[in-house]
Amino acid sequence: VCDQDGSFPIHSAAKNEHYEIIKEFIKRCPASKYLLNRLGQNILHVAAKNEASLTAYMLMHDKDTKHLGVGQDVDGNTPLHLAVMNWDFDSITCLASRNHEILKLRNKSGLRARDIAESEVKPNYIFHERWTLALLLYAIHSSGFESVKSLTIQSVPLDPKKNRHYVNALLVVAALVATVTFAAGFTIPGGYISDSKKPNLGRATLATNPTLFIFLLFDILAMQSSVATICTLIWAQLGDLALILKSLHVALPLLLFSLLCMPVAFLFGVITAIAHVKWLLVTISIISGGFFLFAIFILGPHVMLQRSHLPPSSGIFLKTFMLTIDISELFVILIKACFGCVACSE
Repeated sequence: VCDQDGSFPIHSAAKNEHYEIIKEFIKRCPASKYLLNRLGQNILHVAAKNEASLTAYMLMHDKDTKHLGVGQDVDGNTPLHLAVMNWDFDSITCLASRNHEILKLRNKSGLRARDIAESEVKPNYIFHERWTLALLLYAIHSSGFESVKSLTIQSVPLDPKKNRHYVNALLVVAALVATVTFAAGFTIPGGYISDSKKPNLGRATLATNPTLFIFLLFDILAMQSSVATICTLIWAQLGDLALILKSLHVALPLLLFSLLCMPVAFLFGVITAIAHVKWLLVTISIISGGFFLFAIFILGPHVMLQRSHLPPSSGIFLKTFMLTIDISELFVILIKACFGCVACSE
């Protein structure tokens, strides 16, 4: 029995991401997985069209339903075409990685999934679209049947005023990093030798400590990178669109590097002072390592997807760190883990 749209109950289950119900339908009636609605779409089409990524994932990992990925509807669209039209990166990844043949198929307009993604992505920077395009191009590159030179395309800001606000925000962050790291360089752990009777008056007390050397190294790297960022962003203040784009391509990686160097410097500064307390040393190192990875997770994709050229090898980073969980969910998990927040689950 189908409804007015020609959809059967198994299609409704796929639309609402009820995979267990789909399994039960197929178990009792194996032929039900081949049912099509009036648009010629199977259950995998419906799942991809409605961003039911978990259902799409399970269907593609089942040997009895995996072949549905190459099915084409009345317009010639495969489930991958529909997933690209909806910018559903979860469905795109599982569809493209489990069946490489789907990447070659064209719809009745002669378009592959890649053609649709590259033509529909907006010229201004919209993270979700560029993220999805990068994952699709990485899947194509991994399959090996087509050459991919870059996972990104040039973005063009549509509103110069908003772009200037963005540049100003980066300048403020870079200036803060430069100020903090400059001050930290003169307030090193352990202080200075102040006894005039001892040699090396005014020198660092822990000058021979290797952890102090690492602290100073990363502190200097953070400061110099932030100063270089400021110098680069000054060019972006001139208002020339070409200068803005080129300045951001240089400044963003430098600022990311300085922001990552700063917590490393802080960690080794603390280690210099409390290295004799082993349990505290281990605890601080674990916490710092977790938040360091979190910083890479948050800032890395933002910087990478703004570049006009991103080598395909970078796709492994994008796929690893942001494939299965979004930023808001990770924030909730971290808050619950660190503070036992009960209100978040209400």
